Amino acid sequence: MPEVAAHVWLSTRQLSSLFTAELGLSPGAACRLVRFDAARDAVRARSLAPSGPNLTAIAVRTGYADHSHLVRDFHAFAGLSPTAWLVEERANIQAGGGAPRAG
Repeated sequence: MPEVAAHVWLSTRQLSSLFTAELGLSPGAACRLVRFDAARDAVRARSLAPSGPNLTAIAVRTGYADHSHLVRDFHAFAGLSPTAWLVEERANIQAGGGAPRAG
């Protein structure tokens, strides 16, 4: 964050305030949400694999410290554990409605 702030000629505090005013989220909360979105897409993509999703591998690959860190964010953002979320989403995923976004 300090490097970005310096690049746009703002203090870290000014950049954080501007970021929050424009997006309604702090930079840290936005990063957390982006990381969760990547993990959720990975869980969705791996859900149809014969072995199912390996949550520990997904956690590490998407920037979480460990499996329990991933589970905490699932509870915070989805209201469910990854496994419970998959149960609720399975019909949508199997119908092709849960395909990860391109890009």
